[in-house]
Amino acid sequence: MHGAPALLPVIPAVVDFAGWQGELDALRVPHPARALLPPGRLDAPPEFRVLDGLWFPARGHRWRRADPGYLAELADDWRQSADPRARTVLALLRRAEQALQLDPMGLRRLTLYQLTELALTEGGSAEETLRRLGVHPAEAAALAVATTVRPRVDRTAAEALWDAWAGRRLDEVGALLSRLPGTPSGDQVLDAIRHHHRSELADRDALLGEAAVHAQHGERAAAVRCCLRAARIDRTDRRPLLELVRIAEADEQPPGRSRLRAEPTATGVELRWSPFSRRRPGGAPVEYQVFRLDATALPPGSRPADPVRLGTTERPELLDAAVPFGHRVRYAVVPVAADLPVGAAVLGPPVVVAPPPTGLRLDPGRNAVAVSWTAPASAEEVRVTRTGPARAEWTHPAGPGTLSDLGVEPGVHRYALTAGYRAADGARVWSAEVAATAVVERHPDPVASVRLTPGPDGAVTVEWPAPAHGRSMLTAWGDDGPLPAPGDELPTGLGLSPVTAADEVEDGFLRAELAVAPGTLSRCLLVTVLGGRAVAGPGVVVDAVGAVERATAGRTPDGRVRLAFVWPDPAVQTEIGWSQGGERHRRVVARSSYLREGLVLPVDRRPCRIVLTPVGRASADLVLSTPAELAVPPHLRIAWRLERPARLGRRRPWQLRLHADLPTAPDSGPAPTGRPAPTDRPAPTNRPTPTDGPTPDDRPPWPCPDFVLVAAPGAVRPLRPEQGEELLRVPGAALLDGLPHRAELDPRRIVRPAVLRGFLVGPHAGAAELQDPDPDSLVVR
Repeated sequence: MHGAPALLPVIPAVVDFAGWQGELDALRVPHPARALLPPGRLDAPPEFRVLDGLWFPARGHRWRRADPGYLAELADDWRQSADPRARTVLALLRRAEQALQLDPMGLRRLTLYQLTELALTEGGSAEETLRRLGVHPAEAAALAVATTVRPRVDRTAAEALWDAWAGRRLDEVGALLSRLPGTPSGDQVLDAIRHHHRSELADRDALLGEAAVHAQHGERAAAVRCCLRAARIDRTDRRPLLELVRIAEADEQPPGRSRLRAEPTATGVELRWSPFSRRRPGGAPVEYQVFRLDATALPPGSRPADPVRLGTTERPELLDAAVPFGHRVRYAVVPVAADLPVGAAVLGPPVVVAPPPTGLRLDPGRNAVAVSWTAPASAEEVRVTRTGPARAEWTHPAGPGTLSDLGVEPGVHRYALTAGYRAADGARVWSAEVAATAVVERHPDPVASVRLTPGPDGAVTVEWPAPAHGRSMLTAWGDDGPLPAPGDELPTGLGLSPVTAADEVEDGFLRAELAVAPGTLSRCLLVTVLGGRAVAGPGVVVDAVGAVERATAGRTPDGRVRLAFVWPDPAVQTEIGWSQGGERHRRVVARSSYLREGLVLPVDRRPCRIVLTPVGRASADLVLSTPAELAVPPHLRIAWRLERPARLGRRRPWQLRLHADLPTAPDSGPAPTGRPAPTDRPAPTNRPTPTDGPTPDDRPPWPCPDFVLVAAPGAVRPLRPEQGEELLRVPGAALLDGLPHRAELDPRRIVRPAVLRGFLVGPHAGAAELQDPDPDSLVVR
């Protein structure tokens, strides 16, 4: 018991070493000897012995071996404990029981392995480290000496080797062994694994060789048995499975050929086979590994490609969604249990993967049929053939499966579709045909154009050519949204009726009179009806805007013109046009701007003509409006002066001299009527062109106010004509010739002292400017 081991273990040789380490880390202990203790001693563990088995101190200075009985007593104690670590300790005890069942010295081996690794990695002397880890002082020195002899190993390979060996993964075992010390390693378990591994590899390869020989001689059953034995030796080697598939493929009449069925579909190949009927070895359920083989004919001497493993399934069916469409393939199924083959492979017949299109749908319309389908993902093109009154054919590339067949005559039409694939040799492979029929009915023809002619009192004449198929009418369209576009199908159940009767006129035209009330918007639509179908034609939108009322114009002191009028609701804009001296101007005024700021036109002294026209909606096809016209006289300047004789002739009459500065006479031209000309337009609209501006009519000479000279007694200058005595009046007509005018004034009529002043009187006095002489010259003493 007290002798030190000559060599320490190189591998832990326990199942799921990572699981051991995870539970030890959860308990925060470095090795199993610190975890296999009763409740209450886990936090203050005693020293233990490990050189001759794993021993713990007991009562009476005795030692207790960590055997199955000891583990059972620990499990009972921990089940009754309230320690929160009980569940983790119980899981670790179950691992310890399994380790002892496989190897009575398994716990000692695992503890020694971890103690050695800790002694080699932690700082300080090995003996001090082992004592700190709980090794009894009587064994710590000997164990420390042993750690100096054991070389460092690849821990990842050492700790994964046992799981790979227990799982019969021979290739993985060989890779791990190449990273560990060779024979002799000092670890009997490691050397035994290496020896058995070489033997198992030889047996596996020999069985596969025998299977190939039996298959060449037609001994199918013997070949299958060799493959099954080879698969049990190495669970990760795919060669036994592939050899089973090759054996079934090489047999000209393999049993169970009809048990496997393959059906190409748009999403792949659907596989179904009969369930495997043999008993389940060891109670493991039987599953199926499915392989895909390339069945394309190969040139002599060519080696076929390896079968492609599609996966393992529990049900006797599978969908191969990754199949290469357009290729010739076949399938094989191998029954497996616990990932090991348990029977011969079942081989299906060759099949060409070329599924037809699915979801064929035909939607007939007006002289057209919309064709849609779903093409398989790997199809390169789809061929569409139409037969019936006329034949047509299209080749549609891969992508969205839609086609619009236009110009189709009414009748019954048949559409057939096939999908094309590229085979392995580059040839085109076509699928089976899918077909459906569509009935194209006669549809009404939309109205081609419309002519609008405005008449008196808001009446509009609407003319349009009668369509070739169907009955057309002018209907009211009260929806505030946009009118349907010409040619649009109208939904059934609208209850369409004509807004006014239509009469047939010459050349196949129809005429209707549309009455539009002032200040309203009329929205109509030309509709053609045939049977239960209706189609939209051009829209007719007439805007009868309000008239401008009570319009007035007056000049401002600076000579401009201020306009005032009642806004023509519901118009939102009014166009102002004015002409002056042959020049025309135009401005569009918004309702909000006019009500907020008023309207002043930047004109000069010359006479001008003004036209105010309400602006209709931009969406209207025809605008009915009545403009208002105004004539603004020129801004006159009248200058005057009073000439007194010298003192020697004071009894002589005084001379009054007047001169009127008249602006240039207005230009002449036709006045706008404010009513748009008739419109003849194709669908949907043709709007009237606004006028360039008003053109005034020829007028007689512009009126001129009378000039009145008054005298106010005293020294106060009169402010109004009534504040003085009228001395002289010159009619305005006498000033219209633009020449200087002279009048005589008898000074004896003036009561002295007095102040003279001239005034302009009459209806047009506000449009003229009077230029007075020097005020001192108008004082009479």
